Amino acid sequence: MFKWRYLRNFRLDSHYILKILIIFNILLGIYLLFLSTNYRRYVVYPHDTSQTNDDEPKKSLIKNEQTSNDHIVENVRTNQMNQVKTIDKKLDQNSEQQQQQQSRQENPDNTVVITNDKNMIKSNDQSIDKVFDSNNHPVQIQSQNNADDSSYKRIEEDEKSIDENDKLKIEMLGAKPDEQNSIIHMDLDSFADGKINDMIEAKDNQNNNKKDNSAKESLDDLLNKDVIKQIMDHNLHVKKNFSQLIIPDNINLEPSSWTTETRGNKYQALKNYIIGNGQFDYSRTITLTTQGGPGFLHHAEQLCLRWDGPISLAVYAPGEDFQLSVNMIYYLRQCANECIAKHVFWHLVYDIAFPPSAKISGPNSFLKTNKFDCTKSLDETMKILKIDNIDFRSNKSLPYPINILRNVARSSSKSKYLLASDIELYPNIGIIPAFFDLIEREQKGLLPVINVKSPHVYVLPIFEVKATKQPPKTKQELSKLFKSKDAIFFHRYVCDECQNFPDRNIWINDIPKNNTLNIFRITKRTHDRNQWEPLYIGTNDEPFYDERLTWEGKRDKMSQMYQMCLMNYDLLILDNAFLVHAPGIKKYHPKDDQKRLVYIKYNHQIYTSVLAELRKKYGNKNHC
Repeated sequence: MFKWRYLRNFRLDSHYILKILIIFNILLGIYLLFLSTNYRRYVVYPHDTSQTNDDEPKKSLIKNEQTSNDHIVENVRTNQMNQVKTIDKKLDQNSEQQQQQQSRQENPDNTVVITNDKNMIKSNDQSIDKVFDSNNHPVQIQSQNNADDSSYKRIEEDEKSIDENDKLKIEMLGAKPDEQNSIIHMDLDSFADGKINDMIEAKDNQNNNKKDNSAKESLDDLLNKDVIKQIMDHNLHVKKNFSQLIIPDNINLEPSSWTTETRGNKYQALKNYIIGNGQFDYSRTITLTTQGGPGFLHHAEQLCLRWDGPISLAVYAPGEDFQLSVNMIYYLRQCANECIAKHVFWHLVYDIAFPPSAKISGPNSFLKTNKFDCTKSLDETMKILKIDNIDFRSNKSLPYPINILRNVARSSSKSKYLLASDIELYPNIGIIPAFFDLIEREQKGLLPVINVKSPHVYVLPIFEVKATKQPPKTKQELSKLFKSKDAIFFHRYVCDECQNFPDRNIWINDIPKNNTLNIFRITKRTHDRNQWEPLYIGTNDEPFYDERLTWEGKRDKMSQMYQMCLMNYDLLILDNAFLVHAPGIKKYHPKDDQKRLVYIKYNHQIYTSVLAELRKKYGNKNHC
């Protein structure tokens, strides 16, 4: 019998209450932990694919399936995925009929069509119209016409992921190695509405174009395995109706395959950055190699109008001049004579310390517009585009690396013979066919005065005309201008000895018949003519120019002529071929030398050093 008297002395203190609450919380925690670890064993989820049959007891245990995140999200976003299922169903109905008739497939347009289960990707050289992901859901690639200023189009990545069995497929479309880490994420939801018929039609056309192909390639053979591994290692997953492609921003623009060279640890050269689209028989042509800055590129039109052969043109374009030069080049290709687009191969050179403002990619990425207004002049167009500043080089006090540009243009030539000239020097017309006629007669021994066993080049005399006169195209026109004193020998008032070739007064009055080309005189560069800097038709076997010498310092070609003297070169002066400077006779101004005094002293030091090096290599010859 419980006696209440035992509780008379009992007091319910606060520490007893605290102990009771602690014990209660511990028991509650154990209970909740039990529920959390065993709950799924007794609950059947509607979306589980591992459920038992309906006739089994509802309380039977179900295997704990590891479902991917996208399965859960698909159940939540039922309305959106219903669209996808509708697309998938219609596409499968059309494709299965075609697949029953053909087991092996080939595209007649030299495009590869590869099927892997339900994966289907149509790969072309540089564009893809429709891409199907691992669930045969179509993924559309946006047009390049909507490209923004960035190097790649980027679409925000969805948070969904794929199953472990899904493969990440990447189609490499001309991207360079440093561009292969950029990925485009394409979301079906952004374009699924209203696109069903287009997708069905695209897939029907794809199936109709397929034929037997005994050497079917696997999709993985077309992909860059290193990039795939890198992406998979970083767990870059996409949902099933996504596709990831590497597509450079200029993929559908004009192709350009240039090569880069570092010159003198100071300059970077992009050779064949913009190429001509003309076709040439390089065994029967001469490449005119030349150079210039942005302010001289307009002379290229006069060159190609007179020169029926390839032109290799190196452009000095540091810093802001790079974008300016690219836009000028494309303006000339679109608006000047069509020979610009056909004949001229452009190489861009810039200082490593002053690179272009944007990362180097295709030349189209530097264009302010793809369509120029040809009713506007070149200068007006550049002002409208707000890139008319051509003072970057002078503002930075950068010397003009003329010999680097000359060598870049020369080394890019594909023909045996070349004429290394300056961009303001226009050749007379008809030189190329007449020259090869001369070569044939030389090879047949019909020109006994030529010692074919000794090294030799073919020299073209150079002239200037008044600013009011048009440059002559034939020797007859030149002779008339000379007699009327509207034309003079080149640099007559600046450096007459630099272009003083033997018997030049006889040359100007000797007019060949029938426009043939012959040898006027055979001479050498001697000590008496140690400042002679002739321009000539030769090959790349001739010495290249010393790249330490700049235009500002003068004497940029003299060391080459000294070397050719030591190598015992013959200089064959042509009688019916010449160069004429753009209109305007240049005169000597002492202030010019004052501005260039630092460079003149530097070039003199280099020139003296080069001569010593050459004498050590070839031996000293007093007549040179």
